[in-house]
Amino acid sequence: MFSIQKTPIDVMALRHQMTDPTCGALVVFEGLVRNHHEGRDVEKLHYTHHPILAQK
Repeated sequence: MFSIQKTPIDVMALRHQMTDPTCGALVVFEGLVRNHHEGRDVEKLHYTHHPILAQK
């Protein structure tokens, strides 16, 4: 399964889909962001992606 989406990822739903023991693997990277960077407050994150490259 491969998905590019604009909505938050529901990790628990993905885990539920992978409960079949014949399935391969589920790899999820989750991170927490600190509230500061170089003495300044972190207010938001901006992610970019390249769907055409990711789908290849």
